[in-house]
Amino acid sequence: MKQTWSEKTVILCSLAGVFQLIFVAVVGATLLYAMANTVVTVNDRMQSGYVYSLSEPIAKNFHADFRPQLTPKEMLELGVFGGKYMTDCQDEFPSEWFGNAKLSPSGAEPELNLFGVTASQPLS
Repeated sequence: MKQTWSEKTVILCSLAGVFQLIFVAVVGATLLYAMANTVVTVNDRMQSGYVYSLSEPIAKNFHADFRPQLTPKEMLELGVFGGKYMTDCQDEFPSEWFGNAKLSPSGAEPELNLFGVTASQPLS
């Protein structure tokens, strides 16, 4: 059965939501990429002066259910969220994640996204 444009849009938007949840989980868990007990200070558009400590060794002690299919580096190379995601917080993450990342600091560009669609929702 052939899908209509609106059915395809719903499927793509659903996929985008799933990718967003996966990406947040991957980014959150991969903060452990840096050495344990490293202190990280966050200064980006969302927060200023926030400080946290990494408490686990590199890529160790993940929950058994955490099995991502893509790394943060791979997702950035696929242009997640039109290249807008993580454009103001690169100092907080490993620089190698951003070498081939498709980024758009001025705003999301759907054509950068692997699916070529808007895959974000406003924060408000």
